[in-house]
Amino acid sequence: MSQPKIRGIDMSSIKSISTVEVEPAWTTRYEIDFTVAGAETSWDAKAAGNTATQNIGGVTWEVRDVGNASQILLDGDGLKITPTGGDMAYNGSLVLSGARIFCKMSASSALPIYKDIGYGQAIAVQCVVESSQDVAADNDGYGISLVDTSDAAPSILADRYYDSAATNRFANLQGASYEDKVAGSQMKFYEIVYTNGAMYCNAATGNELLAPMTATGFRAAGSTLTDANVDPTSNALDPRNAIFMIYGFRRTSSTNFTPTFKKFRVLTMGISGSI
Repeated sequence: MSQPKIRGIDMSSIKSISTVEVEPAWTTRYEIDFTVAGAETSWDAKAAGNTATQNIGGVTWEVRDVGNASQILLDGDGLKITPTGGDMAYNGSLVLSGARIFCKMSASSALPIYKDIGYGQAIAVQCVVESSQDVAADNDGYGISLVDTSDAAPSILADRYYDSAATNRFANLQGASYEDKVAGSQMKFYEIVYTNGAMYCNAATGNELLAPMTATGFRAAGSTLTDANVDPTSNALDPRNAIFMIYGFRRTSSTNFTPTFKKFRVLTMGISGSI
């Protein structure tokens, strides 16, 4: 069957109604396979100590709270964290003391991910993580976080977390903090998506990175905005200050577990410098 035409134009070849071509929705700014990077150059981050840095795939990573882990090691297995203490919680004030390594979108980093990020651009951060031992005691957990430490902006967590049962958790840990925990299967893919006050968490049991917003194993959503605060630049995360954390923590339990992070990716959507 032939395609319809309007005034002689083949409509099947039209990319957009206007004269502006539609850009691809998401752009990958950084993607790393930790198993490959670790096989090429190992990094004993615990031995290197707090504030130590490492170039991993062209981006600067930093380590914190090495005293709350017996192991923070990048090798051919991936990035392994064996927590012995610490927390990732909000108890009247932000508590980020779990053993963690992190990289930055643009600010104050020798090798940032994407220095031209604009305020209006959306961010997706994803990881693939495996742990042979699931969390099994209250306040044990591991996962990823998207943080802006500059003001009252949210600190968004997507993780495996134990609270009377093994759950998958979405949490906003600043300002009017809240969390959504659902007991269920141990996920391997975790994702946080943020845009102008809207926050999303998605997870799946598969061990591959997925297109943003397509995972269906666990889904949660939240917002920093209210009817009295509709300005997305107020009490919101500034993508230019974004910090991406990979972590493990074990507040008081004696459970031994080692999450091994296999893959990590950061994507953006929107025009550079947009508001």
